[in-house]
Amino acid sequence: METVTDDVCRRIRARILNGAYEGGSFLTETEVADDLGISSEPIKAAFEQLAATGWLESIPYRGARVVVWNRAEADEIGELRALLESQAARRAARLAKPHQLRRLEEVVAESEQLLERPADAVEPISELNLEFHQLVIAAAGSGRLQRLLDAVMHGAISSLSTYHLAAEQLDTTTRHHRRVLEAIVQGDAEAAAARMREHIETVYLAQP
Repeated sequence: METVTDDVCRRIRARILNGAYEGGSFLTETEVADDLGISSEPIKAAFEQLAATGWLESIPYRGARVVVWNRAEADEIGELRALLESQAARRAARLAKPHQLRRLEEVVAESEQLLERPADAVEPISELNLEFHQLVIAAAGSGRLQRLLDAVMHGAISSLSTYHLAAEQLDTTTRHHRRVLEAIVQGDAEAAAARMREHIETVYLAQP
């Protein structure tokens, strides 16, 4: 169930993505509270959560600064993800447990249903997109691989690249997820690895 903090984070993320809060700009709790039409009480917790997940930087005595999108860094992260997540998909095809496969199916099916109303799909599919990748990584059953990907995917650029997909890319992303999942369910490790790599290279390394 979504908490008040989750709701505030979602609304701030939406404003970052649509350009209302530009990269490099400073946000204060009072200004954001006024903008969202709420009290300032939940803003502090939202700022902390968004800083922890790479959307904001906490600057002493200045407030929170919106991170700046960096294409070169995003490409480097995409290349690392293609290497590491293809290995995660390969292992998941061999090691995924039934409950992990069930949740992966639920995530993909929910994304497919959301595509029927694309105007409302960007934010929820972005959340499901992130969960899909996290589930595949968890299903790989490798603590070392998990730690490497946590380091790669944590931070401003990775967070924004996950949520920065254009509306027209949502269909491609969801179709790719379906193909990766089919290979994992079939236990086809090499197909799962190849499809995951193709997915990341096509979607994340092709962003403008």
